[in-house]
Amino acid sequence: MPRSLQRYLETENIAFLNHYRLGQTAPAVQQVLQYILNCPFAEATRHLFLEEKSAELVALRLEPMTSGERELERSRQIKPADVERIYHARSILRQQFTNPPSLLELAQQVGLNDYKLKLGFKQILGTTVFGYVWERRMQQARWLLYTGESVQMAAMLVGYACPSRFTVAFKRRFGVTPMQYLSSC
Repeated sequence: MPRSLQRYLETENIAFLNHYRLGQTAPAVQQVLQYILNCPFAEATRHLFLEEKSAELVALRLEPMTSGERELERSRQIKPADVERIYHARSILRQQFTNPPSLLELAQQVGLNDYKLKLGFKQILGTTVFGYVWERRMQQARWLLYTGESVQMAAMLVGYACPSRFTVAFKRRFGVTPMQYLSSC
């Protein structure tokens, strides 16, 4: 564990952390836990990998504490009913990220106009509708590659008809090509 994190946890801040226990495990946390449980590395590389994933878990747990106030402030500018609709739109995209509805279709499905959907999505979730879909695809693709899928199959499963476009998107997001990622797994 990094010394800075260890010092933080050894202070009275642990009581502060205990106050913010999360009920359900978020999908991002579940994914990191899967990486930890299925660590493919040995010895020094394993230690580095587990340290990085442990820090990622801590960051995922601390993030709601720091972003809660920002989200609350942002959501005040949007009607509560519209906030629910934005979260419903996110839920639809979470399920249909490989073949998402168009912006207009999504807006109609949740009962908003496209302007309110775009504005609310950005204010509440901190990303655009397209950015959310793209990030969801990239995270799923990384998981598929990690679990042994081929680059072509991963590309297809996350909604890319053209593997070369998938490769460009993957490299833009993670800094390595899918093949480079596969060779590091």
